[in-house]
Amino acid sequence: MKFSFHHITLEPEKIIRNIMQKEKKIVEEYGQALDFEKVIVEAGNEKGVLPNPSFITMSELGNTPEQVVVKKWKDIISIYPITVTPYQENNVPWPANRRDSHRSSITQKHGRIIVCWDAVLLRLGFLLKGNVISEKEMLIDASLLDSGEYTLQKCAPEEMLQAILHSDVAKQSECLSLDIPLMLPSAWKDTWAVCKQTQLITICE
Repeated sequence: MKFSFHHITLEPEKIIRNIMQKEKKIVEEYGQALDFEKVIVEAGNEKGVLPNPSFITMSELGNTPEQVVVKKWKDIISIYPITVTPYQENNVPWPANRRDSHRSSITQKHGRIIVCWDAVLLRLGFLLKGNVISEKEMLIDASLLDSGEYTLQKCAPEEMLQAILHSDVAKQSECLSLDIPLMLPSAWKDTWAVCKQTQLITICE
C-alpha cells in the first residue's frame, strides 16, 4: 500500500515544521532501535553464541524510515513518502500520525486529504476538524499512475471538491488550484525545485 497526504493551509510553514518534528522523533527512535540491536548482537558475540539463523537485522528487513518529498503548492502542502522495500510497503509511513486527525491539530484546521492505493484500488478521504467530510474508492490502472490522470481535481468526488472550495483557505486565496498529483511524479527531480533537504525530507517548491 502506498500513501500521500495533502494539507490545505494558510500556514504552510507550520505544516512543514510539524512534518520536521515527526522526522526528528522517528530518527531518534530508529537510532535507539539500532543501538539496542547492536547491544544484543555484541552480547551474543561476547558469550560466543552464534546468531539464530532466522535473525535478520532491521536494515536487512528493510525497516528503515522512508524518504519523503514535500511539495509546496500555493495553499496546499503535499507529502509523498517514497516506499522502496517490502517492509515500507506493508506498514503505514512515518508521516502518518493519529494526532493529525485530532480536531485541534494544525493539520485539521483547514483540512487534510489522505490518499492510499495498491495495484488496483485507490481510496481518498477529506478530513476537517476531526470529521470525515467526504470519501471515495475507485479502480485504477497502474499503467497510468504517472500519466497525469490521477490528480485531486480529476479523482475527488464533487462533494469533496465543493467542501474544499468552500473552505476558509479557498475564500482567502486568490486561486486555490486542486490540479495536484495524488502520487509522486517520476520526473519530480527534474521539474520541482528543491529548496531544503534534511535526513529524510526533501522540500520542493
